[in-house]
Amino acid sequence: MAVVLVGVAAGAAAFSSTVGRAAEATLDRAACPRTCQLGAAKFVVVTEEGSGRCFFYPYATQAQAEREFNCIARCILSRITYKYDSGRLSEFSRRGPARPHNTIRRAAKRLAIWGKVFVQNQTVGKASIHFLSDSCAQLRFNAEACATWQLDDGTPMPARKSFEAISYDPDTRVFRGTINWHPATFCGNQVWEYELVFDEDFSGVMSGRMQAYTPGLTEKGSSGQVLMFGRKQDPSAGCLLYERWRRPESKAGAPDTSVAGDAGSERPTPASTEAGIFDTAPCECSEVEHVGVVASMPACEIVGPLLRADPVGIDDVAVVVLGDHQKRGIEISDHWMRRC
Repeated sequence: MAVVLVGVAAGAAAFSSTVGRAAEATLDRAACPRTCQLGAAKFVVVTEEGSGRCFFYPYATQAQAEREFNCIARCILSRITYKYDSGRLSEFSRRGPARPHNTIRRAAKRLAIWGKVFVQNQTVGKASIHFLSDSCAQLRFNAEACATWQLDDGTPMPARKSFEAISYDPDTRVFRGTINWHPATFCGNQVWEYELVFDEDFSGVMSGRMQAYTPGLTEKGSSGQVLMFGRKQDPSAGCLLYERWRRPESKAGAPDTSVAGDAGSERPTPASTEAGIFDTAPCECSEVEHVGVVASMPACEIVGPLLRADPVGIDDVAVVVLGDHQKRGIEISDHWMRRC
């Protein structure tokens, strides 16, 4: 009997220390009140909680990260702790079963694009590209230069327009998404299809293109319908330069950080919510559905791409579930209640 038990224990140990292949996984912010804003984080813990479901927890200090994950409920989770510096991750420690670690590493690469803004001529709001997450992005047209822009039917240009059919490959740093002006058109085109390739440090768009067309009327790739993205700005040659926008330093020595949510004009104001995730306007990437009040806590404490907190009362928050996760609303609420 003792030999059998030793054999089972040895097998379990071998299984827990075997690193598996990197599988496809989603990455969402964990809805936990004891984390900090992503832009203020120095350490980020990324976990796998269910097959292909990764979550990240940003913390201001190493001590906070370790304290949260030393409790019995969390210490069994497979997780990797990263040092975090303006989107750059460096692996700090690994805990829990090793098999999901490569999946966690692959999912964590998606954080590199979260909250970043890319602009032309350092002008926010002039068709600037705002990444609220790796699966939610917008074009902004609220700069002074766009004040007189109109759609072809005469309606004013919207302040923001969300991308559809989004995909992002963290290994190749390639983003694809579509802007659809239907039922209107802009400059005679109904659809803009984007492909953007970012450089390694996400300082700008290295290459890519935007194809403008109207289904049934014009073809993709036809002459004059393609804009290229590259290292040099030359509109006459159909080439645009997009560089990462960084917040102007508010005081000497303060680090620059780019944020997607609060960069809404040419004179952005300090972020009042999660830096790089949301601003005061709702995300248009999907419809939203209120699930209900699940806890009493400050509204600013629970924000993220999957769950959005809006103040209901002075101390309460309502959880709003976005996009494909609408039907998982109750499950998500239960998940939050169970874990936090």
